[in-house]
Amino acid sequence: MHPAHDYVLKCSHTFNLLDARRAISVSQRTAFIRARAQTRASLRGAYLAQREELGYPLLKKEEGMKRDLLFEIGTEEIPAQ
Repeated sequence: MHPAHDYVLKCSHTFNLLDARRAISVSQRTAFIRARAQTRASLRGAYLAQREELGYPLLKKEEGMKRDLLFEIGTEEIPAQ
């Protein structure tokens, strides 16, 4: 999972560089944001499947308690200008 997460961070950084230099058009910008979102979604699904397969080893088991946790690290969406 870590190499895939690194890839998402690199894509985000590359996008920010291109956007800051105005080297990416509006249509390319939209496509790039959509592609990043799809990549992040598939990464989340793969990470969840991996943790489930391992039996959630870091989760403290308590009877009758269900907890949800959602986090996103190192990505951002910049609004259109």
